[in-house]
Amino acid sequence: AEISGVFHTGDAERIIEEFELKKLQMNTSGSTYANILCLDSSGGNLREALKVVRYINSGDGMGTRIANDAECLSACALIFMSGRIKFQEARQRLWRIMEPGATLGFHAPSLLLPESLETYKSSEVKSAYAVALITVSEISDALISSGITRSDERFISFIPASLLTEMLRVPSEEFLYIRTVDDAARWQIEVPIPRDHAVKRKIADLPAVCTNPVAWRANASALPERVDDTSYNLTRTNDSIAYTYN
Repeated sequence: AEISGVFHTGDAERIIEEFELKKLQMNTSGSTYANILCLDSSGGNLREALKVVRYINSGDGMGTRIANDAECLSACALIFMSGRIKFQEARQRLWRIMEPGATLGFHAPSLLLPESLETYKSSEVKSAYAVALITVSEISDALISSGITRSDERFISFIPASLLTEMLRVPSEEFLYIRTVDDAARWQIEVPIPRDHAVKRKIADLPAVCTNPVAWRANASALPERVDDTSYNLTRTNDSIAYTYN
């Protein structure tokens, strides 16, 4: 399955109908191939995207993938984070693949207000604030309260609270991009290693083999970090593209 383009009102119903048709075709053919959702979208209507997330959560799940030349931004990124597949009878695992060269970006939901008005009544401001709180609550319900339970009984949310915190700090006109392997690992996003890419290790790197996973399991960075106040993108002391494995 594939989602591309901007989400508009009514798109979720159409997308879900396409998913159901594909599922019926797979069942008819006897195919056991895991249903994978390829994403290439700049975002759009958040409510429509969350409807797709709830649909994925209600069934056996779908793996999500962003190809090396594709982008998944804003509302699309939330769908990406809901990726999971069923395996070994009733067990499930997170399954969201970001290929090297892909673009994945998060930010706070936008609130559209009429530009023709210079001032707003108190009731209008309160109403807009209430809408914003409801939107955050819907994101939390769909992606933080929902998740999978691992074989060790540890519950994993589709979107870690630490990622939601970072995301809500970023204005809607800017993005928090997943730039490094550390970004991806701490938020449990898989970045496949290209077959032709040699990974060179040094003796000095060996302690990180143990310490990095400890930080990542806590959804924390394994590297010193700072926040660029201009772009709001997390940057590291050893900034690198996705092909660099630290």
